[in-house]
Amino acid sequence: KGGTGRGIVATCNYAARRFGVRSAMPISTAFKRCPRGVFLRPDFSRYSEASRRVMALLAAPADVFEQAGIDEAYLDVSSRGTFESARDLARELQARVREEERLSLSLGVGPNKLLAKLASDHKKPGGITVVIPARVQEFLDPKDVGALRGVGEVTREALVERGWETVAQLRSAS
Repeated sequence: KGGTGRGIVATCNYAARRFGVRSAMPISTAFKRCPRGVFLRPDFSRYSEASRRVMALLAAPADVFEQAGIDEAYLDVSSRGTFESARDLARELQARVREEERLSLSLGVGPNKLLAKLASDHKKPGGITVVIPARVQEFLDPKDVGALRGVGEVTREALVERGWETVAQLRSAS
């Protein structure tokens, strides 16, 4: 309705993000940034049902499964034995979800949850990133400090004011 109303953006696609639209942004602000955008009312029952089906697909091959939200989960697949085998599983899961649910997944494989999460964010949308232990520092060093869990906008600004914009700069600080 022309950007009027009191709602917020529940989620947005990558095309809208290029205009600066973000989750939790007021609809009026989102409309100003992207006036030709298509704004839809959420259908939470439909999202929940799709999430349930996707999570069932993801949980099946996992040694340990932890759902972290409607669209996020952590899978421990240590029994696969290698990062290559975990990557192969990620490809299989991605293909299966695309085929069965017509949804895109971004997947990260890493030696712990923090790195797996950062890896999943690395090649959005629809990418797979594997971070092996020997390459953790190489993967993290160029990242903006804001990519680290727990570093919100205020903390990021404080770190940048001190000259620490990247993980490498922060890591080298005393």
